[in-house]
Amino acid sequence: MRILARDGRWHIGVGVGPAELPLPSSVRESRGPALVRARGAVEAAKAADPSIVLIGESEAAIEANGILQLVGTLWGARSDLG
Repeated sequence: MRILARDGRWHIGVGVGPAELPLPSSVRESRGPALVRARGAVEAAKAADPSIVLIGESEAAIEANGILQLVGTLWGARSDLG
């Protein structure tokens, strides 16, 4: 994820929640709240800086999004050598 975030051409979205089982072989065929949230997170990441967003309903998910934003900002501020 660090490499994708530093690249600047990727929008990283993470959805937290249940998914319908069994999981299909293709992400496009997947269903459930986690997948809906992941799609929303990717869209939100397009407007975010850094371009990383996690969406979930729990307090832990909200805190995890904040941590991802912080870590993404730190990754973006570091040099390649760093």
